[in-house]
Order: sequence, then structure tokens, then C-alpha cells
Amino acid sequence: MSTRIGWAIVTALGWIVGTLVATFVMGTVGRAISGVAAGLVYLAVYGALIGLCVAVAQIAAKRTLPRSWIARSVLGFAVGYVIVAFVGELLGNVIDPSLPLLVGEGTIEDLSGAALGIAIGLAQLPAIAGLTDRRRGWVIATAIGAGLGYGSAAGLIEFVGGPVLKASVPATFALILGLFVGVAQALVLRGSPLRSQS
Repeated sequence: MSTRIGWAIVTALGWIVGTLVATFVMGTVGRAISGVAAGLVYLAVYGALIGLCVAVAQIAAKRTLPRSWIARSVLGFAVGYVIVAFVGELLGNVIDPSLPLLVGEGTIEDLSGAALGIAIGLAQLPAIAGLTDRRRGWVIATAIGAGLGYGSAAGLIEFVGGPVLKASVPATFALILGLFVGVAQALVLRGSPLRSQS
């Protein structure tokens, strides 16, 4: 299995585990903070838990990642999930509701996902600096992957549905989003030290 495929799979698996852990933790003990700061603390902790699982999976698979990878990923995911709420709310207020659902909702999902990707990519950027000469592409790739993944996941679940996709909506969403981000990041890492070392 190529390293690029491995990175995408590890990223997706980390996102699935993280989403399921975050959903469970925040659905039980996390409810107490759901009203704090209009739910933003809740979203930050939710995102941080996902980021922790994704980063641990990635660092376990690629030992060349620096130790700061985990802290930077946790920060990026926490901030990113808070930003998603703002972007979604803002776009929901400015996009014409008479637009076809696929266009209006698709725009909101894609741009919200891209905002999440920008936050993650920017937080990880200093840690990735010594591992690839394609630093500028890291943030762009993560934003594109998260934007397309977020929109694709929402669209597939909403419009295609079916018992397989809806068996566990959080896991399905995380799988699709994680694969898109993982593939996009793997394309940037191609030819870097991450690819040549295990």
C-alpha cells in the first residue's frame, strides 16, 4: 500500500474514531458546557477531541511527524469547529433561501468545511515545515479537502441516504470528510520526507 493511500486511510480512521469519541463524550458529560459561551466551548472541546484522535493516528503511522503535531492539530480542530459555526450561521443569513437546496445548502457546507480546513492547515503549518517543501500547498490542500469532504458528506447523507450511509451518520460523515482531507494532504506530502520514511 502506498504511503499516500496510507495517509488518507489513517486520517479517515482517526476522524471516525475522533467523531465517535467526541459525540459520546460531549453527548454525556459534555452537556454541562453546552450553554457556556453560546455553545462555543462545547464546539471547541468537540473539535479538540476529534483533532486529538486524528493527530494520534497520523503520528502513530508517520513517526517523522514532530511531537508538536498533536497540540497543533488539537488547536486547529478546536478553533476550526468554532469557526464552522460562525461561517454556517453567517452564510445561512446571507444566502437567498429561494435558491435550490443543493446550491444554497451546498455552498454553506463547502465553505464551512473549507474554513475548518484553513484552521487545521494553519495550525499544523509550523509543524509540517521541516517535512515538506510544499508548505504553501498544505493549507490550500487541507481547505480544499475539508470543503469538498464536508459538502460531499452532507450531500451523500441527505440526498442519497440509504441504510448503509445512515447507519451511523457521525461515522459516515467523518469517513467521507477524513478521506477527502487525507487524500488532499497526501498529495502535498508526495515526494517529501514523510513519504520516504515509515
